[in-house]
This record gives sequence, structure tokens and C-alpha cells, in this order.
Amino acid sequence: GLTSPVRLALAGDDVVVADAPLNGDPGVIGLVPSAGGAFSTLASTNVEGVAGLVVHGGSAYWANELNPLIMRVPLTGGSEEMFVSSGNTTAIAGGPAALFGSYVGYVQAFPFDGGEEYQAMFDIAVATSIVVHDGWLYGADLGQGVGAEFPAGRILRAPLDGSDQTVLVEGQNRLLQIDAQPGFLTWLDGGTNDQINADADGAEPIQLVSAADRAFALAAAGTEVIFTTLADEGAVWGVDVSDGSVTLYARGSGARPWDVVADAGHVYWVDNATGELLRAARR
Repeated sequence: GLTSPVRLALAGDDVVVADAPLNGDPGVIGLVPSAGGAFSTLASTNVEGVAGLVVHGGSAYWANELNPLIMRVPLTGGSEEMFVSSGNTTAIAGGPAALFGSYVGYVQAFPFDGGEEYQAMFDIAVATSIVVHDGWLYGADLGQGVGAEFPAGRILRAPLDGSDQTVLVEGQNRLLQIDAQPGFLTWLDGGTNDQINADADGAEPIQLVSAADRAFALAAAGTEVIFTTLADEGAVWGVDVSDGSVTLYARGSGARPWDVVADAGHVYWVDNATGELLRAARR
């Protein structure tokens, strides 16, 4: 079994897993067939405090909160290498031509071909989550607290070249994660709210779920928003944006579903308590 799985990313017929203990001890990046099978280690260097995991162009990229490196390793095996030394990263997202990394105050773009990096988003206090979708970069800004210039959580949007940044959503309590699918943007507003919200452009948010008990991770797939909760009975849920119907995929006493991803057929999640990678058929 895994030790402390914290991040997931889909890679064709495989699932890439970051198995990195929460106490900062060294971890590994590995691969598991999505249909089930053995865990194959891809990398074991600079895998501590993993802040994000992205698959692009046949390689897995990961960022560490505990050192200034973004690393990568081929999915077919080979040596891991430094992609960029960039500062302590809080989140990463992959675009068609660049990897985006978030830092205190800004989001930076690092072209995959080694071209000149550039600032893709600015005036963002702490970006807890970033996502690229349909030619846009979205950033979830946690905010800075009472008395700060941006005290409450916001969602920002900018073209991938970093021009014409706009604010889509303001006044959130504790923005933890965002994702997007054709037709809608969805986000998890944690803290005292624990709400799952969605809207096509952020102008009129729709509350999909209220009082989600310790909601933690979120992923959008098709018309469904899949999220995890870390209450006494950790659970994996799905809610359909089109009709509000809810699906309970899994729930168990003491379970800690730490991250979740989905493809057309299945939902995949890692249980940080048991060290398992699990899946359930989509409804």
C-alpha cells in the first residue's frame, strides 16, 4: 500500500499518484493502471510537501511547498529532473504551451519548450488553486484577512498570455479549490461556509451544496462536480450541475479522501488514512 497519498492526475489509462507524507518526509511519484494493478515508482527525489501534480506531453510535473523546485519525470520511466527553480509554489496547472505556478502575490508561466517565463496573474494574495480551461487561466485567491487590500476570497480570470485580468467572484470566505468544464466554473468555499458553488461566468453563482461537512477536494467532470468531505465519516460525493441531483460514491468511518479526479467512466480518489487508491463507477 501507499504511505500517505496526497495528489492525483490522470494520464491516459493510468493514474499518477504523489505519495508524500504530510510531515514533509521524502515521498515518491508513481503510476497505477486505472483498471487496477501494481504501483510503479517513477521518481523519489524532491517529493516533499507536494503542492500540485500535472501531466503533460508524456511527463509528470510536481511542485513542492518545502523547496523552490518544480520537477518532472517521464511517464515511461527515466530520470527525474528539475523543470524550473521558482520559489515556494502553492499550486500548479498545465496549459497547452506552459506550466503555471502560483506564488504569494502572483502566478507565473513557464513555457514547456524552455522559452522566457512571464507573469500570468497579479495582485493575488495566496492562490490556493489554479486551473486552465478553454484558453483561460482561473485563480482562486484565498484573501489576506481583515484589513487587507483583498480581505475576502476572490476568483480571477486572465487569458493565458497574462493580459486583461478580471475578477469574476468576490466575497468568498475561504476559497480552497476551483475547476472548470465546458459551460461552468465550480469552486469550493470552505471555512465556515463549506459550500460548493458553480456558474457559467461567475456573475451569478449557484450554490450546489451547502454545509458540506469539512469539504476538502473537488473535481469537475462532464456536468458533475465531485468532491470529498473529511468529517468523522469521510466521503466522496457527486452533484450534477444541470439538475442538482446528488450521488454518494463512498463513505467510511475514519476515511480521509484527500484528492479526487474523474474520467468518463470512473471516479478515483486516494485515502490518506489507509494509503489506498480507490475508484467507483460514474453514475
